[in-house]
Amino acid sequence: MVPEPILLRTLKVLDHQIHRAEGLSFDECEHVPETLPYEVLMKKSAPPKSDVPIIIPSNFLEADGFVFGFPTRFGMMAAQFKAFLDVTRDLWRTRQLAGKPTGIFYNTRSQGGGQETTA
Repeated sequence: MVPEPILLRTLKVLDHQIHRAEGLSFDECEHVPETLPYEVLMKKSAPPKSDVPIIIPSNFLEADGFVFGFPTRFGMMAAQFKAFLDVTRDLWRTRQLAGKPTGIFYNTRSQGGGQETTA
């Protein structure tokens, strides 16, 4: 039997804990827009495009809170996630998201793989 990838196990545990919490709901999972051109993705043999909806900054206004998850790449969050956060700067600057709880989780392939600088 092939062991389950760590990130998948982490997501399953997180989903289970969210559903156990009284008064909380996990409404939907979204992903940030891709920043690489289609041609580059094809050269890298990227997997097919997901049917998971793409998040837009205005979605933040409707949410009661957020949990972000991303891989660590060279001691930093993925460039796509960083680009998305940069687009949301006005929401944070004008305090439209003040009081909304936010959490993160991230994954590395090795101990000391950059997780200490990612968050």
